[in-house]
Amino acid sequence: MKIIIFVFFAIEIVFAGRTDWSIEKESSFWNNQARQSIEEILQRHENTRRAKNVILFLGDGMGISTVTAGRIRKGQVNGQLGEDFQTEMEQFPCTGFAKT
Repeated sequence: MKIIIFVFFAIEIVFAGRTDWSIEKESSFWNNQARQSIEEILQRHENTRRAKNVILFLGDGMGISTVTAGRIRKGQVNGQLGEDFQTEMEQFPCTGFAKT
């Protein structure tokens, strides 16, 4: 009984987003996605003012795989594609990784 419940739960997660994947077979879909991303980046304006304070977010255990898993999960919960979703942290103008 536990296996059936788990399989049902896994199916619900997979189908939480878009179910029609046929549009991704066309090259125009990917060209439009790239064009949209470039236009969004070009509309950003760099902040040239001098900062009074700096806020440093330090996430322990937040490697690339952990952040990717969180992004996919949040995107699926919101009914979107997990891989294409961007978290708030990934939208910061400046981010970095440190290996210790």
